[in-house]
Amino acid sequence: MAICIAVFVYINYFSKDNKTSEAMHLGALYTPYVKNRGEYWRFITSAFIHTEFLHLFMNMYCIFYLGRMFETLLGPVRYLILVLVSIVMSSLATYYYSYRDSSVDNSITIGASGLFYGFLGAIIGLGLFKGGAFFDLLRGYLPCIAINLAFTLMNSRISKTGHVGGLVGGYLTMYIMYLLKVI
Repeated sequence: MAICIAVFVYINYFSKDNKTSEAMHLGALYTPYVKNRGEYWRFITSAFIHTEFLHLFMNMYCIFYLGRMFETLLGPVRYLILVLVSIVMSSLATYYYSYRDSSVDNSITIGASGLFYGFLGAIIGLGLFKGGAFFDLLRGYLPCIAINLAFTLMNSRISKTGHVGGLVGGYLTMYIMYLLKVI
């Protein structure tokens, strides 16, 4: 969270470039750069970049509350695995979609909402695999999941593929941890 806030402050208060140029410079996901230059690090760095306050606030708010819960539940190493898998799956889904659809090939993707959706996918996984209190947790978050999915589908500027990729990444991470009996 501190990195996201620091990058936001830098872009909005210290950068001499416009927000889009600075986001590109700092590592926004941009398919042509990944495809043609091999800049695969953008799959991770793009999650730490936010140019608008509301975007930053919503992501940090959600990640703060769900992140604390998952770090306590999983411990630092498994938590980091969940975070990285969610971020990378979010970026990969966006990359492959834009790679196939030239109409979105030139758009940039930024933000940590793929991680938030990864947490939601992890909640779904825990609820289905572990049951009990985790199923109650899932039921409690169903309205949040439904509202976020509806908002995602209604807003054309939101990376739907990134959200789905994060959701799948979080779910699969919990599934693998469940199979390995580490949760």
